[in-house]
Amino acid sequence: MPSQRIKGLIERRDQGICWHCGTDVDVTIHHRQNRGMGGKKTEVADRPSNLITMCQHFNFLMESDLDAAREARHKGLKLKQTQSPVYAHIQRFDGTLWMLDDHGGMHKLEQSNLF
Repeated sequence: MPSQRIKGLIERRDQGICWHCGTDVDVTIHHRQNRGMGGKKTEVADRPSNLITMCQHFNFLMESDLDAAREARHKGLKLKQTQSPVYAHIQRFDGTLWMLDDHGGMHKLEQSNLF
């Protein structure tokens, strides 16, 4: 699990709001890129660019439902092991696109920046 310092960065950056639906009820910190079988090194898995606030409902759903997992991958909420969270954009519940950095920052992307 992330350190208290990293958790604080995520809470401030995301303002306790789920990236998927916008709720601030029953949220948790979600790893965009799974820690993997046996766990990845903490310093890699627990980087701020790899961590987002997610409601418990969708966090469970994307791990148990194929359609939800596809949606999560399409929006950058869930990443493949080969993807770097620093270079993978993420779509917020309001449709805006962002890049997350490892300092607890988020940077809004304009549509023209994607292609």
